[in-house]
Amino acid sequence: MRAGIEYQGDDVRRVITPFDARNVAANQPLVDLLRKFADQKRATPAQISLAWILAKGPFIVPIPGARKVERIDENLGAADVELTPSELEELETELAKIEIHGNRTDEDIANIYRPS
Repeated sequence: MRAGIEYQGDDVRRVITPFDARNVAANQPLVDLLRKFADQKRATPAQISLAWILAKGPFIVPIPGARKVERIDENLGAADVELTPSELEELETELAKIEIHGNRTDEDIANIYRPS
C-alpha cells in the first residue's frame, strides 16, 4: 500500500477498501511498524510480514501475491528472516495497538460479485 496510487482497469485493488486513499493513510502506522522491523533485519516489509506469519506455526501457509518475478524472489527471502521470540512479542504487542482500516479482501470481493 502506498499513498497517491490510483489503481486502474481490472486491478482489483481499486475496489478493495484497504487500498482506498483514506484507508492507506489511516493504515500508515502498520506500514511504519513493518518498515521498522525490516530495517532492523535488513529485510523488506513484505518479508517481515511473511516471516511473522510463518513464525505462527507450521500449520499456517501464507499465499502471497506474485505477479512479478521480483515479488516471488522477495517472498522466498522471507524464509531467511528469523524473528526471535522477543521480536515476535514486540511485533505482536505493537500490532495490537494498531487499528486496521478497510474490510478484509474476501469481504470486498464478495461485495463486488454479489448479484443485485
